[in-house]
Amino acid sequence: MHIKNRELLEGEWRVVQEENDLREGEFVLLPLAEWVSNFEGSVVSPNNVGAWISVDFDVSDLKTVPDVLAIYFKEFTDGRGYSLARLIRDRLNFKGDLIAIGDILRDQLWDLERCGFNAFVMRSDQDVNEALNAFNEFDVTYQPVTSSLGSINDSVKSGA
Repeated sequence: MHIKNRELLEGEWRVVQEENDLREGEFVLLPLAEWVSNFEGSVVSPNNVGAWISVDFDVSDLKTVPDVLAIYFKEFTDGRGYSLARLIRDRLNFKGDLIAIGDILRDQLWDLERCGFNAFVMRSDQDVNEALNAFNEFDVTYQPVTSSLGSINDSVKSGA
């Protein structure tokens, strides 16, 4: 199971990392270079095949953007993926699915969503059913966020 738009969906995204990894399954995320060589220029890209990039990827190198793009967090303490997501949404006006994969914990979901992620593949030791509660635990933000998604409402609330 994975989370997309604050709902649980059946199926797992298979992340292809090594040359000999299986490239079959219901949902497959290929390294960006492999996705480009297979699907760049296609009229329609399959919605069950996407690409992934790491948090140290330079957004200026992203010439073609698949409809499904994942950012791989090797460690949950690496915040570069948050900034990368924001850049992809705002500078590239990306409207597709942006998936957080790798070392993704329940406590990160609310902030990941604020940065532009709309889908999440949780670490195997995380309860995806319980993780849905993370989206409703906060109702106050200290930094306004503008988003090309249009669905994120981040007005700053004040008790005064």
